[in-house]
Amino acid sequence: MPKRNAAQKAARAAQQTTPGTGYQSALNRARATTPPPASPAPEPAPVSEPAPAPIKAPKVHTYGPRQFPDALGLTEWEFERAQRIGAVPSPDVAGRWSEDALTATAARMSEIREQIGTMPDVGARRAEEHLSQRFGITVVPGTAAELSRRGHLPVRDYYKGHALYCGVTLERFKDRRKVVRASAAGRLYMRDEAARALNLRPTDFAHLVRAGLLAPATTVLSSVPPRVVVPLYRQADMDRAVRSRRVDWDAVRATPPGRPSPLAKLPDAKR
Repeated sequence: MPKRNAAQKAARAAQQTTPGTGYQSALNRARATTPPPASPAPEPAPVSEPAPAPIKAPKVHTYGPRQFPDALGLTEWEFERAQRIGAVPSPDVAGRWSEDALTATAARMSEIREQIGTMPDVGARRAEEHLSQRFGITVVPGTAAELSRRGHLPVRDYYKGHALYCGVTLERFKDRRKVVRASAAGRLYMRDEAARALNLRPTDFAHLVRAGLLAPATTVLSSVPPRVVVPLYRQADMDRAVRSRRVDWDAVRATPPGRPSPLAKLPDAKR
């Protein structure tokens, strides 16, 4: 038997309490006053547990080849020198420096600055100016190259073909006599100046060079256009040439202008 709803039950009850009441009219009144049955509440949707967030490894702070010296307060040349002499560590994290490496290096900065000094590697002119001021003497061009030739001043690099001399050595150079000797031996002359210094005619000097008794120590470009290569002759090489027993220097110097040079008899230098 079908189940009666609330309105039908109310209509039957009204018929019983009020005789003569028609069922249909009682049902209509009951439907008007009886609230509709509540619809069943929907079942809650299952709540899925959120996936756990992946645990990120802490970011490691590292320093590149520019950041590392900047953090230490080192200029480019200071850092290059510190690396060359081993005063700073090599990169320890994939070609970069770690925070620990920076901290350890920063704690040694006084020691590092003592090692690298305060003077960068410089060219010959600045090196000679520094030595002149340091010792209060005249230092002629060619002195730096002569000191290097004698093993007293290392060449650290080259810039546009010109030597760069060690700034640490220059800064700590103490032997004045070595500078004086190098300045005397390393002095450079152009061809005509060299001939006058040797008391020779230009033709005599040209025969010395042709015969291989004298050769340029270096060359420079002339400052006046057209730029040409100018050979420079070193004092020590000129002194060695005049000590040669192949030449009668008294006869050479006694030859008057316009007469053939006794040096013309010298054979050409072997190539």
